[in-house]
Amino acid sequence: MNLSYIRTFSNILELDEKNEPQYLPLRQVYLGMEAHDSMALLSCDKQTELDLVYRAARDFYVEAIAQIKARFKFEDPIFEFTKVLDPKDTKADRLVRALHTLREAKQNRSFTNCDLKYCEDYKG
Repeated sequence: MNLSYIRTFSNILELDEKNEPQYLPLRQVYLGMEAHDSMALLSCDKQTELDLVYRAARDFYVEAIAQIKARFKFEDPIFEFTKVLDPKDTKADRLVRALHTLREAKQNRSFTNCDLKYCEDYKG
């Protein structure tokens, strides 16, 4: 998807993964470094077949996104914990947020076999 299109959403789950005008050109679909290098070595007469590979990869990504959105309930408060993985935050901010999130999660859910003592002792 075009990055400019993705950035228009404050909630990424509202993105329409089937909005074809927002797809990247086929040759910009990421297939992995080794696949990209291997395809670069193929002759020009194989371009039609290459397009089929890129289209299949793109279609796979689109369907994977649709299935993930359909199968997971991202409104569940436990997903708030994933916000600590945002690379824009500093490590200290992430730690504090993680501890607060775990403390809240412990209050809202019953955890078993988890030692959340550090969350209880943390006064941050």
